[in-house]
Amino acid sequence: MTSAKPMNVLHLSTTLPWGGGQQQILLLVQGLIREGLQPHVAAPKRCALATRLPGRVPVLPISAHGAAVLASAFRVARYCRAHDIDVLHAHTGGAHTTALLALLFGAGCPVVVHRRIASRPKGRFKFFHPRVRAYIAISEAIVARLREIGVPSDRIHLVYSSVDPEPFRRAAASGMRERLRRDMGWPAGLPVIGTAARLDPAKGVDVLVGAMALLRPAVECGCVVAGEGEDRGRLQDLIARHKLEDRVRLLGERRDIPELLSALDIFAMPSLKEGLGSAVIESFQAGCCAVATRVGGLPELVRHEETGLLVEPGDPAPLAAALRRLLDDPALRRRLAEAGRRVAAERFDPDTMVRATLAVYERVCPK
Repeated sequence: MTSAKPMNVLHLSTTLPWGGGQQQILLLVQGLIREGLQPHVAAPKRCALATRLPGRVPVLPISAHGAAVLASAFRVARYCRAHDIDVLHAHTGGAHTTALLALLFGAGCPVVVHRRIASRPKGRFKFFHPRVRAYIAISEAIVARLREIGVPSDRIHLVYSSVDPEPFRRAAASGMRERLRRDMGWPAGLPVIGTAARLDPAKGVDVLVGAMALLRPAVECGCVVAGEGEDRGRLQDLIARHKLEDRVRLLGERRDIPELLSALDIFAMPSLKEGLGSAVIESFQAGCCAVATRVGGLPELVRHEETGLLVEPGDPAPLAAALRRLLDDPALRRRLAEAGRRVAAERFDPDTMVRATLAVYERVCPK
């Protein structure tokens, strides 16, 4: 940077629970600090992101609900003027709306919108505001979706999500593999399948439970699900209906995801829709082979028969078949896991993501 002062970027997020998107904001903020920028964050007061940010990052409390949206947008606009914000970076759909309202209230900076969802956008008018200078898409699938609704190609920038490899390197020596099985009351050598996802219908965890029911008569294995959300009650009922309480465990939100993934034999991503799937990158970093659905950006991570196995979404039978194949073939598991680890290191590291995002900032706000 050649400017006299560091570029000030205000990041807007309207999501409360912790998830892949919040993890990416945190990695981005940490990386921008390393690059000499001053990040600011506007987010709900009780959101998980706000509790994990570095202490030097100012946090403006906002809301994305009801009439409070207008008040939040006014506060964002006032904050932009008071702190000489150079770029307003919206990370969620609600943040996109708040940023546009903030422009009406006098925020004078260009807007960058991060798009992490591969489904067709609602409220398409939002995507053609002249002050939104750039869209950051986390996968080719999202790039295609933005082009499909008419966003000009020169405003779309592909920046893949990333995963910090260091916690996964440390996790390899954590002893979690043995501890997990002991904590679950499972035999020491029992193969374990797992996933890390919000308990939301779109994540397809019910499909994974159905696949475990199909595997149960022929294969002894365990399954753990790290994450919390609205779908917990329905999933608990489904587990009970299939009499899988001894083999499928809902672990709730975990802070030890690197250690947990390092303890798995297979990572399953049964999503019905997915922008990219950063949890798959995490599984690669943990040295775990992956099975994922052929939706959104997942095929950009899991190349069938190269870095993992792909199945069609929504159906337990093909997922069960892919899991059975991997359970029966340890050599295949090792080959896919090694290839996935290489891909994660080459394409999805945080420094690459931060530099690419910084290049977008410099394009929309040249100094």
